[in-house]
Parts: sequence; C-alpha cells; structure tokens
Amino acid sequence: MTIQDFFVSPPGSTPFGMTAGPDGNVWFTGVSTDSIFRITPAGVTTQYILPTAHAAPTQITTGPDGNLWFTESFPIFGVKKIGRLNPLNGFVTEFPLAGTDAFPVGITSGPDGALWFTEPEPEKIGRITTSGAVTEFTLPNPEINRNPTYIVSGPDGALWFTIGGVIPGGLGRITTAGDVTFFPAPGQSYTGLTVGPDSHFWFLSGDPSHVIRMATDGTFTEFFVPIENPSLGITVGSDGNLWFGNAVGRIARMTLDGNLTQYRLQFAETPVGGLASGPDGNVWFTEGDYIGKVVLSTVGFYTVTPCRVVDTRAPTGPLGGPALAAGATRAFNISASCGLPVRGTVAAAVNLTVTNASGPGYLQLYPAGTNRPPTSAINFRNGIVRNNNAIVSLDVDGKFVVFCEMPGGGTADLIVDVTGHFQ
Repeated sequence: MTIQDFFVSPPGSTPFGMTAGPDGNVWFTGVSTDSIFRITPAGVTTQYILPTAHAAPTQITTGPDGNLWFTESFPIFGVKKIGRLNPLNGFVTEFPLAGTDAFPVGITSGPDGALWFTEPEPEKIGRITTSGAVTEFTLPNPEINRNPTYIVSGPDGALWFTIGGVIPGGLGRITTAGDVTFFPAPGQSYTGLTVGPDSHFWFLSGDPSHVIRMATDGTFTEFFVPIENPSLGITVGSDGNLWFGNAVGRIARMTLDGNLTQYRLQFAETPVGGLASGPDGNVWFTEGDYIGKVVLSTVGFYTVTPCRVVDTRAPTGPLGGPALAAGATRAFNISASCGLPVRGTVAAAVNLTVTNASGPGYLQLYPAGTNRPPTSAINFRNGIVRNNNAIVSLDVDGKFVVFCEMPGGGTADLIVDVTGHFQ
C-alpha cells in the first residue's frame, strides 16, 4: 500500500476536520492558525485565513450550494460561528450564533438542503440554511449531558449524531422537523461517525477500543480492535472499506465483516485525526503537521482513451435522452461501454458536463441500489456550461444513478466522459 505525506505550512496549523471538496480537491481545517486549507491531489496546499481571530475551525463539510461549511468554536474567546467559504474565490462569510452557550462542533449537509451542526455544551442540534438562517433544537432532558458531537445525514432522511457524554452512549436521531430519538450502544467516548456502503452507521469508541456498526432500527454489532485510542474520524474508501487511524502512527482498513488490516505510517508517534475519501478516489487524513494520502486509485486502476458514455442531448435511449428532470432520478448502465468490462468494474473516473440547464441546481451520483449521498457531484446554473471530474461508484452490474436537484424546477442535459475504471 502506497502512503504519501505532504507538509502543511505554516507549521503548527493543527490540521483537523477534513472533507472532499466540490472542486476535485480536499479541504481541511487548521485549528491553531484560524485557517481553512485546500490540498490538490498532487499535494499542493493553499491557506485561507479566516476573518475572526481565535476562530479555531473544527469540522468541515461540502454544502448543497457548492461551498465549504465549517464550525468555529473557541469558548474562552466567545467564538461561536458557522463559516462558509466559496471554493472559487476563497471568499469567507461567517454567521454568529446567538446565546452565550452556543459552541458548534460537528457539521454535515442535511437532506433538506440546509446544514446541520452539533452543540455539545448546550445540548442542542442546530440547522442553518445556505443563506444563514439558524434554528436550534434543544435535546430532551439536556441536564443528562449527552454531549452530541459528530453528525451525519442518514439513509432514512434524518440526521444522526453521537451521544458520548453518558453511559450507555450511542446515537441520536433527529428529523428535519426536530423530533429526537436515542439509540444506546456500548461505550461512551465516540470519535467519528460515517454511513457505510451497507447503509449502516459506523463509529469508533476507545473504551475499550472497538468499532460499532448500527442500523437505523438501533441494532448494533461490535468489532473489537487492537488499536490504541482510535482516531477522530472514520470514512469509507473508494474500495468499499472503512478507514480510520489510531494514536500510534497507524492507519487501519476494516471490511464490512470486521476484517482488519493496519498500515504503519512514516511518523510513528503522530496520531491520525480527521479522514476523508477524496474526489481522486484516495483516502486522505491529518497527522500532526502533515496531510497523509493512502493511494487507492493506483491499485486496480486502468485508463481508457477518453470516451463518451452518456449524452442526454442524443436521441432517447438508455445512455441518451431525454434531459434530466428536476427532482427525478435516472439510472445509467455503462458496463461494456468504451472498453469497460461487463463485470468487475467497481468505479469509473469520469468528466461530468452539465449544459442546457433551465435553472440552477446540482447533481448527485451514486451506485444503483444504494442511498442518495448528502453531497453533490457537480453544481450548475442556467446559461453556463459546467464541468467537473469525479469518481463514480457503480453497482455489480455497472450502473449508477443520477439525482437532479433544481429548486425552481426545469431540466438539464448531462454528458459523461469516462477516462478510466477501477477493478
């Protein structure tokens, strides 16, 4: 397994939260330098210093509007904001939260087109629209100190978050209307939360060290692991496995049935922090003053001569017209197209183009038979042709699904050119 490391300048930036950006790059927070960083697939970093001193940005996610959204929380200095950064021009907007006890930590894109975040100390779950309107929901019996921290958008259309301040801990579920349910799980101190390719929740606990898988009905499975203090993040790689790290300079891969493989890192004593599956198909992670990359895309990756597989401007057909309609999904089977094998292709490297859009919107691409992800693959608006590179996961038959979101209604044409595939 090839693992690369890239130094983050200035030193002491404390890279922490990490997410795949809408621009084909990876973005991460620099807690100690009050900055947001971008790193390209080649390892080139760019720093964006935030307007607020002592901002201490923590977690970061890609919003439905194509911007980067992050939490700013430094109680000693009274910092309590949600930040937004435009990846095209680096412009930052900050939205202060009301109340002396409002200190956000985790953040994710919701199924309702808004951003949702956790507030551990006041025991609240917050919601902020892309225009900055904030709504907060206080958890039932806040005196229990459930300490909500990490949050994701679930496959059931609700938001799920870790509750690690009480015994037993577990996960909480909140609907977009604010209804809350709690599901107990083993352990108490949880680090990281993600939705696996099996539509289950996966999260880490360090007391003792184990990985927990939970279904939306609250049933769970424990996988005990020989890892000291699991990392502060867990993600799903393009290989369909779970990836996380520990405090002794190792990163681990776990299959959905619990088989664990560990890889020693260059910096043996540096703990792994946040992780993200990058737009390039690799797993990225923070480690001290460095950003690490587990190179998955070179394992079983085969290039092809750039070839068009989908064009909805063409006559009506499986890979042609009609144009994508707002609020609708459409499946495309690209197996045996452009030299792709009929079986065994798990993902394709593609270039996406949207044209002839009658209004603004975005597209989400995901394997057939799985749940729609919380992030977009490409954002667009009328009058402009938009392009973006992406890694598109496929089902066992070579199919992927496109969901077209256009708040004002309308249609848009999609063109997909394939440049390679993963076996």
